[in-house]
Amino acid sequence: MLPASQNATTEFVSGLDHLDDALKSMTAMMNRYNRADIYIGVDDLGNVIGIDADEQSLSMIRDRMEQVINHVPDVKISLESDLNGRKYICITGTGYDIPYSFKGWFYARRCFYDRFSDGNQVKEEWIETITCGMKRHRYSSKQTGLDM
Repeated sequence: MLPASQNATTEFVSGLDHLDDALKSMTAMMNRYNRADIYIGVDDLGNVIGIDADEQSLSMIRDRMEQVINHVPDVKISLESDLNGRKYICITGTGYDIPYSFKGWFYARRCFYDRFSDGNQVKEEWIETITCGMKRHRYSSKQTGLDM
């Protein structure tokens, strides 16, 4: 069962051609919330649009994770289908060995709010921001001679 919407630990991705974006989101969620749920083959509103995937696709995802994430968290990658037979991939990750990096950069998932063009409704948007605030990577003022 798919969640109703994207949130702090859930990302919907339309297809495997956006896999790197999904993995970047995953590291950002892991760094901030220690868990991530990625659904590939699902539109921004949570509707399954389907993808052409098989067991080889799952192996390709795992291989890509090992290439771009500094240390891969505990993940479960599964091929699912909805009631209409449309396939989607679910990647569920958990981990506490932060920071996780994507291609050498550290990200954190944050929520921003914006108004629709009519000015009345507020839109919630989850994005990944580059961060250097990871606890293990801060320098103390003793090490640098600078006050932080």
